[in-house]
Amino acid sequence: MAPHAWPLVGLKTFATHPAWWFRPLATTLAGWLVMLAAVVAVAWWRWPAGDLGWWQRLLGISLALGWGVLTALAYWLLLAPILMGLAMEGLARQVQTAAGAPPLAEERITAAVASSLRVILGTLPFRLGWLALGVIGVFTGPFAAVIGAVGTAHVASLDAFDIALSVRGIPGVERLRLIREHREHTRGGAVVGGGLNLALGLSLVLWPFWLPGLVAGAARAVLDWPEVHPQPLDPQPLRATAPPAIPE
Repeated sequence: MAPHAWPLVGLKTFATHPAWWFRPLATTLAGWLVMLAAVVAVAWWRWPAGDLGWWQRLLGISLALGWGVLTALAYWLLLAPILMGLAMEGLARQVQTAAGAPPLAEERITAAVASSLRVILGTLPFRLGWLALGVIGVFTGPFAAVIGAVGTAHVASLDAFDIALSVRGIPGVERLRLIREHREHTRGGAVVGGGLNLALGLSLVLWPFWLPGLVAGAARAVLDWPEVHPQPLDPQPLRATAPPAIPE
């Protein structure tokens, strides 16, 4: 599979298997609702009292909104990838099983979370870099939407390949190494996935298919990597051999 084609393949795969829709779509919606609720709660908590002067009130509102934005960024950088992994592992497993790659032994929940944190911290420069470009993009007019779409797609591609490799039983340090060695896939995901992000976002109704489509595409793409074994490595059964003949 070409490094730039996997988002399209994943979206088509997910869209043509309605039996796989419920959990990924429900968890995607729930994740956004959780983030929105956290942002509103923090902003409400820091909202200034009504008896302040106009300058103090304006400053207080700005600080409250700033705390809300900071909450959203913290969620997006640290918590969302872990929740995404827990919610989308089932989809990645279904895609790989349908492709002829039975599930392998996975890490325990604590080890899985620790491995995901290792990958998140290892890719933190990319996450912060796109965040900085997004802040700058606010002052560039219509280019802000393009920067945001491509940046979001790149970060989501990193998380999608993390999930796809975790289902193959690969620990966090090794997953990070493989993602770096196959960076052409995440770069292709940033471009093509960013375009899909914009196109599906215009419809609103189809946009929830975007993230599960990336996970489905990554789950299929890693099976073509030479370092990833598509089949369980079962030991060869021992064959019974006849005892050597005793010379007369």
